[in-house]
Amino acid sequence: MNQTIRDTSRASGEPSQRTIHVTIPVLIAIISAAALIFTGVSAIIAANITADVKNKEKQEEISQVKGNAEIELTQAKEEEYSRGYSDGVAKAHIDNSQKFLEEYNRGYSDCETKMREEYAQKLIDTDSQKYQEGYDAGYKDGTSGIVEESSESNGTSLFSLIPVNSGGWNPNEGVAKDSLGNEYSETNSYLVANGESYAEYYINGEYNIITGKIAAHESMREGAYAQLKIYTDDNQLIFTTPQITRKTELITIPKKKISGVKWIKFELSGSSSWADGYWISRMLLLDFELSK
Repeated sequence: MNQTIRDTSRASGEPSQRTIHVTIPVLIAIISAAALIFTGVSAIIAANITADVKNKEKQEEISQVKGNAEIELTQAKEEEYSRGYSDGVAKAHIDNSQKFLEEYNRGYSDCETKMREEYAQKLIDTDSQKYQEGYDAGYKDGTSGIVEESSESNGTSLFSLIPVNSGGWNPNEGVAKDSLGNEYSETNSYLVANGESYAEYYINGEYNIITGKIAAHESMREGAYAQLKIYTDDNQLIFTTPQITRKTELITIPKKKISGVKWIKFELSGSSSWADGYWISRMLLLDFELSK
């Protein structure tokens, strides 16, 4: 099939006509080529659009990741801040607690010291009164059963009797001297008690009163001490000396009632070591008399 294309132009003022013959296959080829070109261009355009879309999506994804990372970083910073803040508060509380505890202890100690000082002052203020009250009560109890002194002496020397049981009990041995330098002759009827000594006398209820004197023997060592206790029937304690040392002055036992007593016992206790041939707590018992 032929297609005629006419070309009319004016030349030299006269019309002319040119006929172009195009066959069907050529036309189809031209159309196919145009279609291919259109398809290629469309594909390129579509590819570019797809690439732009993917690039945009990628950018959005990157932005999202970046945003998420920034959010996570911010959260991590906030968590670290919160943890640090919490630790700071806890440390402040600990420091404050320690400070408060120290202040409390210091206040408590100061208060205790002040109370002790005030209490000590009260003791000082009341010592004289309490001492006198104690002295009066002790004197009252200590003089229970004591009879009045008599200028006459017609009793029996305790040391003229023979003890039924005894240990470390030595009778008259001539002149003796106490720790303060006082001398006692045989006429004083002294007796030296050594260390842990004792003696029991049977008096059969024949006497009513006992009295005597006690001193530290000159051989008693420094730092040593001794104490004498006197018992009657059934181990009833009727007299106790204070602890006697080298500095103790002569002790006089007030007259004690022993009416109806059958047995009288003396016990000496204290430092009982033996040194250089002497008991370090040796004592003198002087002028013990039994009176009716």
